[in-house]
Amino acid sequence: MEMEAAVCHAPGDVRIEREPVEPLAHGEVRVQVAYCGVCPWDLRVYLGLSSSVRYPLHMGHEVSGVVAEIGAGVEGLKPGDRVSVDAIRRCGTCDACRRGLENHCRNADYSRGGFATYLSAPACNVYALRDSTPLLHAALVEPIACILRAQNRLAVPPGATALVLGCGPLGLLHLQVLRQRGVNVLVSDPVAHRREMALSFGATAAFDPASADLVGPVGELTGGWGVEAAIVATGAVEAARQALPLLAFEGKLMLFAGIHPRADLALDPNDVHYRESWITGSSDYTRAEFRQSLALVEEGALQLQALITDILPLAEISAAMAAIQSVRRLKVMIRCGPDPDLPEGRAGGQAARRSNSQRQT
Repeated sequence: MEMEAAVCHAPGDVRIEREPVEPLAHGEVRVQVAYCGVCPWDLRVYLGLSSSVRYPLHMGHEVSGVVAEIGAGVEGLKPGDRVSVDAIRRCGTCDACRRGLENHCRNADYSRGGFATYLSAPACNVYALRDSTPLLHAALVEPIACILRAQNRLAVPPGATALVLGCGPLGLLHLQVLRQRGVNVLVSDPVAHRREMALSFGATAAFDPASADLVGPVGELTGGWGVEAAIVATGAVEAARQALPLLAFEGKLMLFAGIHPRADLALDPNDVHYRESWITGSSDYTRAEFRQSLALVEEGALQLQALITDILPLAEISAAMAAIQSVRRLKVMIRCGPDPDLPEGRAGGQAARRSNSQRQT
């Protein structure tokens, strides 16, 4: 039995290759992948911007699909189950895992990519879905888990005000989760249609960082107090520089997005000292946050469909990497196999191509 997988051999060189399907180990599950989302990290791999990458590399980790086969010792899952998959394998035995920080696992294995027709994973990484949960949305459980990791660390209380810098798909998810938690949200993004979408999702105000200093308008909206939290959801270091002066006393700055290219962030230590500011980051997620994210998706608590601008077939993975670089796009998804939610999926077809980018004017 063979499968198809996207393999990145060098920056700008990603190929769809046929590979043998490996036998399942004890406790593993094989999933026929329906969808895999394109993440900023996938783009950094494709562009050669990640110093930790060793090519060739299988890409993709935002996965949903249908159980195709279960290995020995697997309970609670069966062929035909609709699932969301945590594609990152963690050892469970290192010092980080033993402390409940499996997002910092010393032996994390990212080698099994979700841009493939099949993906094997430990059963503990495969989460059964309600029949009513669209597989397209279930592929977003992983990025939402990353959002929850950051926001659980921030613990912004209801009624407080937060600023989200960057209104790409992750920034807009941050906005929605904050609103779910009763937080007033301001946003900043240089792209007009993204600011408009943020307002439609409940942002109190949306600023263009290129047209004005944010200190004045943020001060007006907060009575001169500032924001209790600022989340940098863009890879531009300038956003972090803009955020620091906007924090209230005891305000928290969350560096959520990786900054590429690498850059230094200069700050006055006395400002941090006297204002009792918190500066922190967030990376990946724990199992608890993955389960928390799954609950949000299954409850339909977030507006996910509006974020998805493109669905491309696996064969067009290079086009997907080009699409994600356009400000006209938001979330780009790869259709890797049949989707039983769709008529052609129930019939076993795999073709898919859709772009909603024309509505992003």
